[in-house]
Amino acid sequence: MLFSKNPQKKAKKLEAQGDQLFSKGDFKKALKKYQASQELDPERPEIYHKLNESLNQFSDSWNESDFEKSMDWTLRQQALENPISQLAIERLSLEYQEQLQHCQSLLVLEGEALEKKQLNLYQGGKVAALALSDFLISLKKAMETPQGQED
Repeated sequence: MLFSKNPQKKAKKLEAQGDQLFSKGDFKKALKKYQASQELDPERPEIYHKLNESLNQFSDSWNESDFEKSMDWTLRQQALENPISQLAIERLSLEYQEQLQHCQSLLVLEGEALEKKQLNLYQGGKVAALALSDFLISLKKAMETPQGQED
């Protein structure tokens, strides 16, 4: 595929072609156009809706890969439409759970082991930052709750 000077403009053109194909009932070709559009401009929530609508036309022959695509597109759409939902989505990931465990282990480790866990957090990016902030908030709440009382 040739690179366009304006990928958003090319993405809109591909999306419009997909819309025409979809309206004619050529769902497979529409899906390919929508996928090409999404690759060029993945920050538009409406393209994920169209991807799912096209894929749903083949729901009687879905396989595991189709289900994964649909879930991924749905989550991406939700994250773009409501950025706060991205936090909830991230908290469901295995990566988040691993980063949260790294945060918890910082309390008991020392020396080189502590530095290694700290490096893991540093390299964990946004997911690690979310896990660390959640962990700190949970510690704060635990300190605020009088002993013998829980939420």
